[in-house]
Amino acid sequence: MPSIYELVTAPAVEPVTLAEIKEHGRVDSSDDDAYLTALGIAARELVERQTGRCLITQTWRLTMDQWPGDRCDEWWDGVREAPITQISTAWVELAKSPIAAITSVVTKDEDDTASTWAASNYYLGKQPNGYGRLTRKSSAVWPLVTLRSAGAIEITFTAGYGAAGSAVPYALRHAVKMLALHWYEKREPASDCAAADLMPMGLGALIASYRVMR
Repeated sequence: MPSIYELVTAPAVEPVTLAEIKEHGRVDSSDDDAYLTALGIAARELVERQTGRCLITQTWRLTMDQWPGDRCDEWWDGVREAPITQISTAWVELAKSPIAAITSVVTKDEDDTASTWAASNYYLGKQPNGYGRLTRKSSAVWPLVTLRSAGAIEITFTAGYGAAGSAVPYALRHAVKMLALHWYEKREPASDCAAADLMPMGLGALIASYRVMR
């Protein structure tokens, strides 16, 4: 099922401050503050991609063409004998971790008219790996509207450890500092793209236990 994740609201702060990065690298000068700040953001983004986790609270939107399980098999003759709640899957995976809350569920028809699905129809479930699930209640059905063929469903949600860097596990914060300082000291990778020039030693082990397993 085609799906697109779009960042709606970026983290309000970074999990590691400029002062913490400079302290870690024993950088006394302020000449490169802007550069180090940018490296800290890039390092946080890479750690998030490597682990599948959102560090600071941020808002995402999942856009789908259809509800899970809605596509009909080619052989289907138009008749199914089952309650409508059993025809399609009862939940939608929200592939960000740690999941925090579902903000809204909106459907759009061919005229681009948006309708909000009431929160009383679903709840937020969590998978063992920290990913979320928009779970339809047993008494509800997916919205029965004439949806457009592409981008018909938008699920907005928040994910992250919290609004402050102190809420983020120290190992992940340390990984951000390591990576930012590594790039600061090695601004040009070796011509053979040696692993030691691209990533600091020990980074993989530091974040390994935080990688989301699917």
